[in-house]
Amino acid sequence: MGSADTERFPTLELEAVVEPGPPPRSNDRGAVDDTVDAGLGALADAAERGIADMSPGLEPPRIIDDARPDAPDPERPVGRTDASHDDLADPPAWAPSLEAEDLSSPEDVVAVSPPDPPAVIPSLTPDELLLPEDVVAVPPDAADVPAANDDPDAAAPVAGAAAPDEVFEEAELEPAELHHDELVEVVEDEAEDAEPAEIRTPPAPPPPTPGPTKRRRAWLDDTFGEQFAALAPRDVAESAARDVEFVLASCLLERGARVLDVGCGLGHHALAFAQRGLSVTGLDSSKAQLAQAARLNDAAGSPVTLRHGDMRQLELDGEFDLVTCLGSTFGYFDDEQNAACLDQMKRQLCAGGRLVLQVLNRDFVVGHVPSRSWWQGRGCLVLDEADLDFAENRLQIDRTIVFEDARQFEHHMYIRAYALHELGRMLASLGMRMVEVSGSRATPRHFFGAASPDIWIVAERRT
Repeated sequence: MGSADTERFPTLELEAVVEPGPPPRSNDRGAVDDTVDAGLGALADAAERGIADMSPGLEPPRIIDDARPDAPDPERPVGRTDASHDDLADPPAWAPSLEAEDLSSPEDVVAVSPPDPPAVIPSLTPDELLLPEDVVAVPPDAADVPAANDDPDAAAPVAGAAAPDEVFEEAELEPAELHHDELVEVVEDEAEDAEPAEIRTPPAPPPPTPGPTKRRRAWLDDTFGEQFAALAPRDVAESAARDVEFVLASCLLERGARVLDVGCGLGHHALAFAQRGLSVTGLDSSKAQLAQAARLNDAAGSPVTLRHGDMRQLELDGEFDLVTCLGSTFGYFDDEQNAACLDQMKRQLCAGGRLVLQVLNRDFVVGHVPSRSWWQGRGCLVLDEADLDFAENRLQIDRTIVFEDARQFEHHMYIRAYALHELGRMLASLGMRMVEVSGSRATPRHFFGAASPDIWIVAERRT
């Protein structure tokens, strides 16, 4: 084999595949062993001579026996031990052939070249290591870079790829020495020079636009509707006139004095005060009853001012010499709101002005409930069923109204029943003084406790 063959085949792998002959007889086992040993020795000598001729400087090849019993044959299916001539592939043309009498069993011998020696990586001490920030790339000299026309087969350089002969030199850097005190001074100086950050407070949202206050619909909105006018007594005008005479007897008013009737209803009391030469303003929360009062005043030609409003929030201009709340109109709310009603009435009085209050007597009611009564209205029949909640002193009246034209209404009224001493405490807390107390119009300035059906109080504003 010449030098040209050596350059083309730097390493040689010899592989011998021998077709198996017939199995040996049991009495020829010694001859078979000698024949195998001789064949292996001859094959090893031939392989060593061929490798030595092609590569004089290489070490002798190692013969790897892959046909040992504990290793599977890569060319033989796993589990096959009875190989025949048909199962074996034809050996390649370049592989040396062995006679059947030299080898009695198929064995594959492969001669491989030794692996390349491992690259030697020099060890560096920690002092010789260079940090990334301490190295400087030095470009290679122009003479070291080969010309592009020297080797036409050379590949063009890739943009961004590092040159193979780059040299890194250690930069000569001297670490600066800083002491703790100097660092503290620098930080303090920077803190003093720094301007304080401006804290910007977000603008406050605009206040919500006040809208009309909506009051939850109460029982009195249904009770004092248009149908309530049919429940007025037939002598309602005469009864209202007697009430006004009783009030003026306790409150000596001059002609033209200002009177405020809270809960004026159908307007009979306001009309009676106006007919006696007083300047009257009537206020009620029921528009239906105010409409009835307006028709009554127009028919009488009386100059009564009617206002729609809530007795818990009186917003009237000026002061009044007399404020009245008659016909058990007081007590429609809870104790807190009822007290607010009294306070609003007191604020409408001038200094020395008087308040006249008429309510049911709680002590009288206790002896007359529960009760059921039928009575006749104007074109209707009325059924009242009354009972008292003794825990809250609240009178509940369930009213059923049946008209002649088959109209029917059901109302549920809740009225706080006060005793005299309770009303006295409430008025005293508002800075008012009780001037007179009566149990009815028939007994002026006399109150008989549980025997009196009503409580008439005349109170005066001190301040």
